[in-house]
Amino acid sequence: MFARLSVLPLAAVILLLVSSCLPAAAGNGNGPPYVPGRVLVKFRPGTPAAGMARVHAAAASAVIDEVPQIGVQVVGLRPGLSVGHAIGLYTRNPNVEFAEPDYLIEPTLVPNDPYFLYNGVSWQQPLRALGAERAWDISVGGPSVVVAVIDSGIDYNHPDHKGGRLLLGPDFANGDNDPYDDYGHGTITTGVLGATTNNGEGIAGTTWGNRLLIIKMYKSDGTGSYSWMAKGITYATDYPAKVALLEGAGPAYSSTLESAVKYASSKGVVMVAPTGNGVDPPQYPAAYPEVIAVSGINGSNEWVYGYGPYVAVCAYASGVYTTQNPFGTTYYYGTWGGTSVAAPFVAGAAALVLSVNPALTPDQVREIICQTVDDLGAPGWDQYYGWGRVNLYRAALAALDTLGNADTTPPAAEILAPQEGNVVSGMIDVVASAVDDVGVSVVDFYVDDAFLGSDSTAPYSVPWDTTRTPSGPRSLQAAAYDRAGNGGVSRPVSVVVDNAAVVTETFSGRAGGRWGSPSFSFTVSNPGAAAATLSWSDRRVNLDLYLYDAVGTLMGKSATAARPEVIEAALPSGTYSLRVVAASGKGSFSLSVTHP
Repeated sequence: MFARLSVLPLAAVILLLVSSCLPAAAGNGNGPPYVPGRVLVKFRPGTPAAGMARVHAAAASAVIDEVPQIGVQVVGLRPGLSVGHAIGLYTRNPNVEFAEPDYLIEPTLVPNDPYFLYNGVSWQQPLRALGAERAWDISVGGPSVVVAVIDSGIDYNHPDHKGGRLLLGPDFANGDNDPYDDYGHGTITTGVLGATTNNGEGIAGTTWGNRLLIIKMYKSDGTGSYSWMAKGITYATDYPAKVALLEGAGPAYSSTLESAVKYASSKGVVMVAPTGNGVDPPQYPAAYPEVIAVSGINGSNEWVYGYGPYVAVCAYASGVYTTQNPFGTTYYYGTWGGTSVAAPFVAGAAALVLSVNPALTPDQVREIICQTVDDLGAPGWDQYYGWGRVNLYRAALAALDTLGNADTTPPAAEILAPQEGNVVSGMIDVVASAVDDVGVSVVDFYVDDAFLGSDSTAPYSVPWDTTRTPSGPRSLQAAAYDRAGNGGVSRPVSVVVDNAAVVTETFSGRAGGRWGSPSFSFTVSNPGAAAATLSWSDRRVNLDLYLYDAVGTLMGKSATAARPEVIEAALPSGTYSLRVVAASGKGSFSLSVTHP
C-alpha cells in the first residue's frame, strides 16, 4: 500500500502511421508556410462514405492519412493542382465543413551559448526560483499522471533519461514507432520537464515521478506539420495522458489543430504550449483558449519572448541548463533559451498539481496555476507576463488545499496470468485484476521490478515478449492506481522463462498451376508468439500466406503483394497449418515458422 504522494518503490516506476515525406522547404511564398501537395478536409457529420469519395474523385485527389478522432482527412492532391485551388474545389461542396492547408509548425528553441559547460548554477537557479524545492516537499509527481511530450522525440540513451519513466510512443514524422530524437529539440525540453532526478547524474527535472509519453512530430531537419501535431494530441489523449506539452508555434489558425485541442480538453487533458520567440501573435496552438500559453522571461525576471492576449503565465526562457542529444560528442548538457524551455516548467507544474489531486479538471488546474503566480510587470494580467511567473510550490500547495476529505484507500491488484510456477516462453499476455472503491485509473506491470507496460481498461493486460528476458526464474507484479493517486501493489507471482523451447521449422515447395495450394502443419507446445515467413525469388510470382487452427478457423493472413509475406500471432497450445496460395503465377518457395 502506498500513500497518495509517494512514488512506488519499484526500480522503474515510472499508430503506426504511413505518410508521405515532408519537403524540407514548403509554403506559398505569401503567407504562413504549408505542406505542398496536400490539404486537410473535414466533412459535415452524416456525410456518407460514398459522398466523400465522389468529392475526392471530382478533385482527382486521394485520402493519404486521417485524424479519425476529429474526422479530419489528409488529402494528397493530383500533380498540377495547387493547394489554394483544391481548397476552393472542396469548400464549394455543401458537405464539406472546412478545407485548409496543412501548415508547417516549428520548434521554438533559441540556443544562447555555444559552450555547454556544467557549472551547477545555470540550470539550477531557474528551477529554484520557481519554488521547486518546497514543491517537492509536497509532491515529486506520481506515475499515475502521464505527461505527453509532443516534440522531436527523445535521446533515450541519454544518461539522464534512463530509469523506466519513458513511455515511447509513435513517430508521426517518419511513420514508425521509434521516437528517437534525431533533431535534438525534444531531448532539451524533456530534460527541463522531467530529467531523471535523485540519481546522482546530471540535472534535476521539474517533476521526478510522472511517466513521460514521448511522441515525435518533427523530422531530423526540424520540420513538422499541424496534422502530425493533431495526431500526437489525439494519440496522447487516447493513451490516456493527463498533461500534454505541445512543443511548437505556428502563425496560422487551423480548424484541424483546434479540433484536436478541443478533443483533448473534452477528455480532461491539460495542455501547455510555448508562445514563440520574436514573433507576433497569434501563435498556435498556444492561442487556443484550451491551452495554457507560456511566455518567456530572463534571469532578471524581464520579459524576453512571446506576447499576446492569450498569454496565461510566464517562466524562465533564458539560461536554462538541460539535457541535450550529444550527437556523437560528450556534451550531454547545455544552456538553452526560448519559450520552448519555458513551457516545460509550466507543464511540470500541471503534473505536480494533478499528482496531488488527480480529480482536478483542466480548468481547475489552469486556475490554480494562474492564481498562484508571482506577479510581474503591470499589476494583474498583461500580455507579456500573463498573470505572472509560475510558482511550483504555491501551485502544489493550492492543489493540496483542494483535497478535503480525500480518498485514501488504495486499489487491490492481483496477477491472474501467468500463474505461480508456470513455465513461459515466446510472446504471452500478463493479465491482472484491479478493484477500487472509487475507480481504477491505470495498472502498471513489472518483471523483476522493471517496468513492462500499463493498461487503463479492464481486463488489464500487457504483452510480454519473453524472448527479450533471460531464461530463468522471474517475478511478476502489478501496481494499480486510482483517480486520487493511491497505489496498491499485487503479491509477486514467480514464473520460469524457458525460451530454449522455441523452435524453428522450415518447409519448401511449389504453389500455383498443377501444384495448387500446399499446406504445412506445426504444433505449438506452449502458448506464445509464432512468426511465419514465406519467401520466393521469382518476381513474376505473387504468393499469399494463410494460417489456420486445427478446425480450419483462419487465424491470420498475409496478402500484401510484397516479398516476403509474414504472419505474426500469439497462439495457444495446439496444432496449426500454414497454406501457401498463388495469387498470380506459379513457382517455388521457402517457408519458415518459429514457435514455442
